[in-house]
Amino acid sequence: MPPNVRFDKVLYLASPVLYAARRAFDPRMWGARRREFTFEPISNAGIRDLIARARAIVDIERTVQSGWTMRSVEALGAGRKLVTTNAAIAGAEFYHPNNIAVIDRKKPTLPAGFFETPYIAPSSAFLRRYSLTGWVDEMLGQ
Repeated sequence: MPPNVRFDKVLYLASPVLYAARRAFDPRMWGARRREFTFEPISNAGIRDLIARARAIVDIERTVQSGWTMRSVEALGAGRKLVTTNAAIAGAEFYHPNNIAVIDRKKPTLPAGFFETPYIAPSSAFLRRYSLTGWVDEMLGQ
């Protein structure tokens, strides 16, 4: 990670019981500490605050997922850079290497200068298309 970058992580699990079960049976969780996790969902206002403070959003999609995650769409709508393990996003019409870095989940490295390049804002018409209103219009054939 570049020296001028601060990384704040939020690790959420639905309950302490789920944490205990995962820690007992999942070797990837054996080193995890309870204090690293939050068990209360972050409010919408809290999420907006985190996004507003961020220059980039990290999205590590589950390996069973296909398509884009909600986090990807939120980053686009918020005008924030996205660091993701989802290689399929490189084929999206909104993909721009200034805005989106695709990383390998096993050997994550950012492209040199990713945080120094300017964010290229999509057009307002494009953002509307990916908004809830745009989605409803598309579903209704308008």
